[in-house]
Amino acid sequence: MYLSYKLHTSYTFSVDQPSVLTILEGGSFSYKGKSMGHFSSKLTKVKGRDNPLGRSFVIINLEFKRKQKGGEPHYMHLLGERDMITMIENGKVAGTSNLYKSKNGKWYQRQGEYLNIG
Repeated sequence: MYLSYKLHTSYTFSVDQPSVLTILEGGSFSYKGKSMGHFSSKLTKVKGRDNPLGRSFVIINLEFKRKQKGGEPHYMHLLGERDMITMIENGKVAGTSNLYKSKNGKWYQRQGEYLNIG
């Protein structure tokens, strides 16, 4: 079974340097209309001939409202790439709290505001 979240972006901040483009994004995310927590995303694109395919590397962090024993929030860390032409992100779940450990190593895809984790 896969999870499908809708991302609600509340801020986007970019730093465009001569060799690297960095975009920071964040906000909340929901599942079937129910608010689940907060997300943050960092996109890094190396410019120039060292990156002929125009790939960008992305880190997405999901922090859930639901708490673990001890009070820390449940979380998922996703690592992937964004195709700067189609703006589609693909990658894998790199780390999770115990509640979501079955999702470790699973593929994810983000298209706009929709994030699917399989």
